[in-house]
Amino acid sequence: MKKGSRRILIGQRIFIAWSRQLALVALLLATALSLRGYAQQVQIEVPISIRVDTTDPNVRAVYHLWKAYLNARPDSVYDNPYWSASEKSHYPNFDLAGKWMYRYSTGEVREWKPELLSVEKNGEFYELRTVFISPGEFDRTDRQQNIWGMMRVFAGQEKGAWKLFNAMPFVTRNYIRKTLGRFTFIESPAHLFNEILAKRTSQFADSVAKLFALILPEHIEFFVGNNQDECFDMIGVDCGLGGAEGFADQRNAQVFSGNGSEWYPHELTHVLFRQFDHCHIMLSEGIATYLGGSHKQTFRECLREANADLDSLPNLSFKDLLEIRFRNGSTGLFYATGALFCHLANEKGGPAAVKLLLANGESNADLFARLEQVLGVKKEELDGYWKRELRKFR
Repeated sequence: MKKGSRRILIGQRIFIAWSRQLALVALLLATALSLRGYAQQVQIEVPISIRVDTTDPNVRAVYHLWKAYLNARPDSVYDNPYWSASEKSHYPNFDLAGKWMYRYSTGEVREWKPELLSVEKNGEFYELRTVFISPGEFDRTDRQQNIWGMMRVFAGQEKGAWKLFNAMPFVTRNYIRKTLGRFTFIESPAHLFNEILAKRTSQFADSVAKLFALILPEHIEFFVGNNQDECFDMIGVDCGLGGAEGFADQRNAQVFSGNGSEWYPHELTHVLFRQFDHCHIMLSEGIATYLGGSHKQTFRECLREANADLDSLPNLSFKDLLEIRFRNGSTGLFYATGALFCHLANEKGGPAAVKLLLANGESNADLFARLEQVLGVKKEELDGYWKRELRKFR
């Protein structure tokens, strides 16, 4: 055999061997992913209390439905087959209570162990009540376990199959509904609708949209409760240990006001700027604080309070603030810092600069890059710049 032919033959054999190795690696990877998916399907156990009678075939069916849902990546938003199709078509974030239980605080349900407390008949539906408990290794106290919260979902028949539904339609069935422009205000019958504040909310939305050239949702739902617990109850959270007086769901275009008022500009701003829902959380809360204030304080009042926080934390660095948002018992300094950056961007280049600032990613690296691009401040200069600019609002 000639040397050239021999080299070709050797090359072919090497190529075949290498291809087989790649095929084997691909097979092993596919198997690992498959096993990982299978593990996700079986790893979350859902124990039941003595109140759950699984000898009843319907109770048993909805229990297995709920367990299957919790094992089907409920911390991700996709076309989950266990949830009602009608609700999925209405709300992009269809599991309204879910983010508070297994997405908001930990990112995944596996860190908070669910236990089904009850399954009770409610008309043609079944009401499921679940508690989420932190095991000892995630608990910051000396107790062996700690309750994060309790949530309710409903199960019913949809096109001949059991599906899950939110508690909201059941809780708010007899609530008062008032429509004003693009807004529908949904309130307890015990609440007296304040048309003046409702108009102020509608005008605020229109003016912000015009100033920043925003595309607003065609319809915004504005829920009014007298306190945080009433708002949580609307979405099916019986006991939540997190959250604030109000909250918003950007993708669903929903505002929940727990201060008994049709006026809650901070949370409304989140919905108005929902096209920037993937920006860094400091800037997301920053724009809401800049335009809507926070905890009934104006933007400038928030900055004055932030100065007091900074006075009590003289050695705090910007890096420290990013790592731990809660300082002096609140997120006030974190929110005010984001608001300060939005203000500085507006001063530098108007609404267009603010939108450019918000058009970043969720990581700290994205934040540093955008601050340098819009404000001209490098990462290593941020400590001095941030404190110097904040001091101007003493």
